[in-house]
Amino acid sequence: MTKTITIQKIPFDISTPYAEGHACTEAEAKALNQTRSENIRNNQAKLIRAAQEAAGVDAEGNANPLAPEVMKELVASVKAYDKAYVFTLASVGGGRKSRDPIEVEAMKMARAALAAHLKSKGMTFKSVDKDKLDSALADIAGVTGPAHVLVNNAARDDRHDWRDVNPHYWDERMHTNLRHMFFAIQAVAPGMIEAGGGAVVNIGSNSWHEMSGGFPAYATAKAGVEGLTRTMARDLGPHRIRVNTVIPGWIMTRRQLDLWMTPQKEAAQKAAQCLPDLIDPAAVARMVLFLASDDASACTAGAFPVTAGSM
Repeated sequence: MTKTITIQKIPFDISTPYAEGHACTEAEAKALNQTRSENIRNNQAKLIRAAQEAAGVDAEGNANPLAPEVMKELVASVKAYDKAYVFTLASVGGGRKSRDPIEVEAMKMARAALAAHLKSKGMTFKSVDKDKLDSALADIAGVTGPAHVLVNNAARDDRHDWRDVNPHYWDERMHTNLRHMFFAIQAVAPGMIEAGGGAVVNIGSNSWHEMSGGFPAYATAKAGVEGLTRTMARDLGPHRIRVNTVIPGWIMTRRQLDLWMTPQKEAAQKAAQCLPDLIDPAAVARMVLFLASDDASACTAGAFPVTAGSM
């Protein structure tokens, strides 16, 4: 059974020597895997170069602004490659979907190209600007299709004394730490509904759980994140959209280390935790990835701490 797809006018062989419906023997399965490996090696360089061209990236990796219509074609073609190859394996009696090195490399290029495109259009903005947020999300959807996962992470935990807070500062903190999450959900949810489902992960905070002081506006906004999660989980659940909160503890980002960590605070934090090690940002990323994945298909309206036991 022979199948060929084209990306950027380059044909890619995804054929198998067996007819549709053929039940592979063990030896034939090994041969099929060898054929697949050879196809990957032969096609990979072509696909990477096609992705670079679509991204406006030359052979040395220098980026130029993206051509959106070309990028859209690339993403669609990569998805078609994946589906077609899986179909080919299944049609000859087995095989399961895996992350093909070709697809992985192409999607890396796609992400880099999309970032270059947004930057070329000036798509860097403060989260309080709803119009620019809507525009950026629509632009991304126009290139890659509707979002299947949204991670609401933007926030600032600047310290402030309650006596110094005025209405303007209070509102700005709400905008920076909470409001944008709702409007990002509002912007992407219709596409998720059309696609048949999705996942939203909102980043909360341990601060209000642990009654931390020194930033009342921030802590109040982060408490609101969990309320937003639970009400949107109810509203979007019928559309198979899951909404969850990740609650980080004190995560050792560069900002935290530069601005607030001291030997005394480090000792106090370790004493507050059940686990002895300070928390690396990767621990939060892994929880987000889990909640975004199909492995969390029954998880919604939840709050998942990554705090090493401090709360």
